[in-house]
Amino acid sequence: MFEDYTLDYFLKQAREQGEAYGVDTREGSVYMDACTGHCIRTAKFYSDLSNFYEMNSIDTATGTLLDEKAKERNLARKAATPAVYNVTFVGVAAADLLGDRFMAGGYYFTLVKISDGYYLQCETTGAATNSVASGTAAVPVRNTMGLTSATIGMIYEEGTDEETDDSLRERLKDVVSNTAENGNKKHYKSWCESIDGIGRAIIYPLALGDNTVKAVLISSAGTAPTSALVDKVQEYVDPNHEGLGEGAANIGAHFYAYAAVETQLSFTLTAVLASGYTAEQVKANATTVLTAYLKKIALESSDDTQMVIHYVQIVSILTGVDGISDFRDLEINGGSANITIGTDNVGVLGEVTVNVGT
Repeated sequence: MFEDYTLDYFLKQAREQGEAYGVDTREGSVYMDACTGHCIRTAKFYSDLSNFYEMNSIDTATGTLLDEKAKERNLARKAATPAVYNVTFVGVAAADLLGDRFMAGGYYFTLVKISDGYYLQCETTGAATNSVASGTAAVPVRNTMGLTSATIGMIYEEGTDEETDDSLRERLKDVVSNTAENGNKKHYKSWCESIDGIGRAIIYPLALGDNTVKAVLISSAGTAPTSALVDKVQEYVDPNHEGLGEGAANIGAHFYAYAAVETQLSFTLTAVLASGYTAEQVKANATTVLTAYLKKIALESSDDTQMVIHYVQIVSILTGVDGISDFRDLEINGGSANITIGTDNVGVLGEVTVNVGT
């Protein structure tokens, strides 16, 4: 907005003014030395003013400044959450270990009680905490008489990263533009996606009869959310589907939250390895990029169309994988065609098989 008001601009103005008065305007002259300090301060003022406008614009605000803009509309950035795992103890009852700390997979965990049982909750937040494999030994921080073993089970609730600026900005724009209000379809979507750990909600009005709203939920990781996360959404929007207005939904609206059903996608290819790479390294690299692609499809596809995994896009993605010099015989779930993900489903990565070719 104020890009033209630079130091050079104001020096030029001062020089032209001096010439109009017939004074010496050469560099180092008394007149120009006297003007330069004022020009510097004026240019800095306009620079600061430009920064102020940028910081207060939804389109350009970032970080804590964007958080402040969101607070004006009663929105908050979704916080990072920790992973929560099932755990099996041998020799001691879980209730006797409540609050104890354990070490597993490079992370510290605390044993917590959640409505229906005892779980290990990671002390670190973020999606990285979802990587502890089932069967990993959980090592107690303190010695406990009688405890023979503690073993990590399947993940109960996935950890999520803090909401990005872009995601928060889009939610804020929806509120500012008044498209999500008065219990309309976008309002239900906004309510669901405001819950930490929910990345996307697909809303189906009247799906289960008059005065009903169905939401199919996808986690921030692009997978099916856990039952605990689905319950959080249900409790926030309409506790027990009763339509009594005890949650965010209007009186008379019966809301039903469901987890998306995961569709496993397996990939097989024969790769010519680049020098210095092993099949396992290439598999790990391919797994990383394929996971990112499926997450993008899960979270950014239009709610009005079914999700499609495009074969040619997979070819393009794998072409750029580190360690792959060339590849052939790519199959997705045993075929070489696009995969359409069913309604209410979400595509997640299954097995990645890399055969070594020449």
